[in-house]
Amino acid sequence: MSQSCDKIEHSGVVVSIDGDCADVRILRTSACASCNVSRICNKTESREMNVKVRGMRVSDFKEGDNVMVTIKASMARMAVVYGFGFPLLIMLLSFIITKTFCKDDLITSVVSLGMVAVYYVILYLLRDRLDKKFLFEITDIKKI
Repeated sequence: MSQSCDKIEHSGVVVSIDGDCADVRILRTSACASCNVSRICNKTESREMNVKVRGMRVSDFKEGDNVMVTIKASMARMAVVYGFGFPLLIMLLSFIITKTFCKDDLITSVVSLGMVAVYYVILYLLRDRLDKKFLFEITDIKKI
């Protein structure tokens, strides 16, 4: 993983191409994975992840090509806000509002978690719209 101030990059391999969409497998590693001591403390955290990259330049690639997948840092921050920030805010607000009207902790907890579940269902239903909003760029590693 490479990071600059305005973008986040991961190297990967093109797994498949379908029209203007490429499926790229990247290896996400934590900071522990690059640490020399990680073998001793068993904290190596790396996992493969598939990313769908859409765009006109996708047709320039073929399966097995080594590529660099890039996303703007601002888009990555917004994804974190959608995935974690808004749910936390929804949970806290629904907890506070429910707690003012109902003193039962079980009902308050269930309502708060239910509201977060509804949020994630809505997010899932809007996944196609969000997929178009969060754009990844793909470049050939040989050209870098």
